[in-house]
This record gives sequence, C-alpha cells and structure tokens, in this order.
Amino acid sequence: MGDFNKAFSSLLHAGEQHAESTTEKRKIHHSNIVAGIAVLTATLYGLFYLLSDTGNIVFTNSATIQLTFAPVYLLTMVLNHRGYLRLARWMMSVNALGMICLLVVFGQGNDLNAHFFFLSYCGIIISTFPVQQWRSIIFLSALNILLFVACESGSFPPYPEVEELDQNIVAFLEIANILSSTFLMVGIILLSDYATSKNEIQLETISTTDSLTGMLNRRGFMQRFELERARCFRSKTCGTLLFIDLDNFKTVNDQYGHDAGDSLLQQAAQIIEISLRETDVVARFGGDEFVALIAEVDADEKKSIRIARSIATKIESALQTSCSLTQEMGNSQQTFKYRCSASIGVTPFDGESDLKQVIKMADQAMYRQKTQAAELDVIAP
Repeated sequence: MGDFNKAFSSLLHAGEQHAESTTEKRKIHHSNIVAGIAVLTATLYGLFYLLSDTGNIVFTNSATIQLTFAPVYLLTMVLNHRGYLRLARWMMSVNALGMICLLVVFGQGNDLNAHFFFLSYCGIIISTFPVQQWRSIIFLSALNILLFVACESGSFPPYPEVEELDQNIVAFLEIANILSSTFLMVGIILLSDYATSKNEIQLETISTTDSLTGMLNRRGFMQRFELERARCFRSKTCGTLLFIDLDNFKTVNDQYGHDAGDSLLQQAAQIIEISLRETDVVARFGGDEFVALIAEVDADEKKSIRIARSIATKIESALQTSCSLTQEMGNSQQTFKYRCSASIGVTPFDGESDLKQVIKMADQAMYRQKTQAAELDVIAP
C-alpha cells in the first residue's frame, strides 16, 4: 500500500521539478490532478455506455469515444514529467475539447447535456494555465463558450437513434452530465483555493524560518515579539529578552571551515531550544547571534530578570559541555569536543516596550558581558 501511495503521489507531482516558481509548480500539480480525474470520469462514462449498449449507434459511438480518449489524458503527466509543460496543458485541453465535440457530433447532440462540460473546461483552463499564458487562456475559454452556445442553440442535432434509447437512461444522463460538469468546476475552484492557501502558508513559513537551524529568523521573531508584548500588556506582566552571541565564532570558521561553523550554529540552536521552556520563543537573529523571549514571567521586573539570568546560565553551561566539531585529517575526519562559550545580554520588557529599544538594550548588555568576562576558549583534540 505504501508503494502504491508513493507511486500515485509521484504521478500527481510529475513535472514540478521543472517549475520556475511556486505558482507554476501549483499549476503543474493542478494539471496532473485534472488529468487523473478526467481519466477516471471518461472511463466510467465509457463503461456505462458500453454496458448500457443494446446495439444503439449513439451509445456505441459514445463508448468508443470515451474509452479511446480516456488514456490520452495520461500523456499530460508524461509531458509534464519530461518538462514539456506548455504542451502538456494544451494537449489536455484539446483532448477534452475534442472528446466532447465528437460525443456531440456523433450522436448525442445536446440531448444528453454532454456539452455542459465545455463550461467546466473553462474553469480547468484558468486553473491549469499560468497567467503569463493569458492568450491561451482567453482563446481556449472563448472557444469552449462558443461551442457550448452552438450546441445549446441546436447547431449539432442528435442522431434520430437517440429517440430509441431508454428514456430513464436518457434522463439519468442528462442530470448526470450537468451535475458532473458542475462538480468538476466547483472542485477545481476549491482545489485552486486550497492550493493557494497552502502555498501562502508555506511562503509565510519560509519567510519567517531560518534555513540553517530551522528556528525563527529575524522577521519571524519580530512577529512573535509583538504577540508576546500584547500578551504582557493584557496580563500586566513582564517578559525578558536574551541576546546570545557565540564567542570566537569567526575563529571556528577560519580554522575549521564554514561547514564546521554551520554545524556549530545548528548545535547551538538545538541546545538553546532545549534549555528554554515550551512557552519561550527563540530565533536566529543573524550570523552567530540568537535571541530568546522569556515571555510573561512575572509582574515583578526584578524577579523576571532573576529567572532569565538562571536560564542564561543554563544555556552557557550546556554550550560549554555539549558541542563538538569535526576536522578533516587527510582522508579521514576527527570529531572532538568543543567548549563553546557565549555572551548573553538580558533585558526586561513589558506591554508598552518598543522592540528596537529592547534589542538595543539587550545587545548593549551582551557586549558589556563580552568585554568584562574572561571566557576561556579551549579546543581539546
């Protein structure tokens, strides 16, 4: 079952590796989904016509057309996978348009309401074509609308054999075609809306997340600070901000390389997160600097600072004992403990504090500690 789900998912996402933007990736995904739905729908209709066929040429033609065109939709996924994105969209649109045209011309006319699918295809075109291809969108949408109007006006009369069909089946197909085309259009609109909302969430997450450590970045931290500040305002409590700067980080980069520096940043981020409470917020502020919000601590500012300093001490101790570096030694690598030290500035804030001022005060407190403390930086092989 797992292999089937994996294969099915890969089909729906076929060609996304060729997308040049998130929007185009969404359009490719939509076209694959629509192609899959079209294969299923055309096959079911074709089987229905086939099983209901009593020798009437209308159903014989309809079954042949549906079952012939159904597998062609799979070419959409194949073309997407090979990077022929524009051709894939056009192939799917022309295949759908051609199938309905043949159903109308070779027997059904407008009696079974198959021409209502022309309208739903307008929604599919808008959903699967990028805005940059607006000429294609306008041309194909206009063509589908014109064909619908032509069918509705009786330009393509049905075969006389339609009168010989079971009227219960005819009534069923008339309703089924209208409902199917409506549900298809509504489904595409809902899919597009869901995908857009999902993309917006993903973009927001990307824009507020540090790619190296996976924690909040500066932008994400600023948003969270405003939430915590508002919470402090409502509860009349104080919070504290820790400004954490790793000592001698440049030396690590220069001596052991940027990969070792990145590894140290990732380890430090994890250590800081573990050292904080679940309600606290931590972010990479930039370079080797981290900030942490010890939120809604107490109404007493002095008590809030004492709690924050105890957390800062816990972070400093964990950094000194829990970090390691890997050094290239010829054809091998050597991993050793690294005593990572950090300078941490602590400053309180309340519901009326300004973020820039709080950051400035915490930064100044951090630099005072950095200049006053005699930290010992030892790299033990």
